[in-house]
Amino acid sequence: MRACCRHLLMKLYPHSKQPQRRLSSTNPTLHNIRLHLFKAVAGNSIILQVLFFCLFCYTFGALFQQTSHTRNLTVAFVDYDGGAIGARRFSEIIELSSSQYSQPSALESKVCHIDFWAALYVTPNASNRLANGLTGGTSASSYNRSDVMSFIWNEARYSTTADSVAAKLQDLSEAARIIYSNTNGAAALQTIPAGDAAAVSVFSNPWQLVSLNLQPTTQGSRLIYNTLVIILLLLQEFF
Repeated sequence: MRACCRHLLMKLYPHSKQPQRRLSSTNPTLHNIRLHLFKAVAGNSIILQVLFFCLFCYTFGALFQQTSHTRNLTVAFVDYDGGAIGARRFSEIIELSSSQYSQPSALESKVCHIDFWAALYVTPNASNRLANGLTGGTSASSYNRSDVMSFIWNEARYSTTADSVAAKLQDLSEAARIIYSNTNGAAALQTIPAGDAAAVSVFSNPWQLVSLNLQPTTQGSRLIYNTLVIILLLLQEFF
């Protein structure tokens, strides 16, 4: 019975009783194979290290002092009012003619097609509505301070720096409001009826800048630090 089992085993595994032919670790045949293997491993390792180094340089370089890299984001300005509100000019933005862009929708199209990053405009007849609101009565109570100045922008473009530029446009609107108050404040105070709270409210807060964001993309540097960088570090560990 044992002999029969041994005979069957020899048929199934003919090399089971033959001496194993293993090369020694010091065999000269393995020298060239190991040399090519180590060269390939070292070359791939160097390439991967350089690749990740370049990725980190690009990522952190793009985020370094990002608030000062916004000077190339062009902002257009159109004064559809032609009155006191849009009389102040700012050198930081590009002034365009209302005859060239007759409607705010034309500005929206330009921003959408990346001709400008943003467009700031004063709505038509805004100064007259503000002057009427300062006289009190129903004109003051029905005054819409959100229908004075607006800006169209696309947050999807340069989303890591867009928030800072939008904040600067808010500051620009506040600067225009202060200039308007300094220039026309004395005359406006004479038209405000005594005891009319609505007219006083119009004078103290004549307008609010309205944001028309074509593509909201809320993110910032912290998103890169907390996602992309961590993923790159984990990927690097596999190599």
